[in-house]
Amino acid sequence: MEGVLSLHSRSINRLMLMAVMALLLTCSLLNAAEAVEMDARYVEEPEFGGSVYVVEAGIGHRDSVVLVHGLGNAGSDDWSKVIPLLSKRYHVTAVDLPGFAKSRKREPSLFTYPLC
Repeated sequence: MEGVLSLHSRSINRLMLMAVMALLLTCSLLNAAEAVEMDARYVEEPEFGGSVYVVEAGIGHRDSVVLVHGLGNAGSDDWSKVIPLLSKRYHVTAVDLPGFAKSRKREPSLFTYPLC
């Protein structure tokens, strides 16, 4: 049984080493990403009564990728290191949906609903 545990812990150590190497490679690729031209603008969105923040890159490519807002207040900024890599091959559109990050928010009074 001891040999099996030893083999198991070596396998886990190898997997952890491979995960760390993959993370380092990803970080180096993200840091090496060259600057790309990005178009950032607000688009009026009448359904929610505001405007939506949109970032586009790689506009000349036929295939598209849509990135929906990141987490918290960072929104589409969470994608800032990914967009240059994707835009080498795809038309990338990153959107902060209404009420998130840089998209404009409605008046809080418009979100109140009666409980009964």
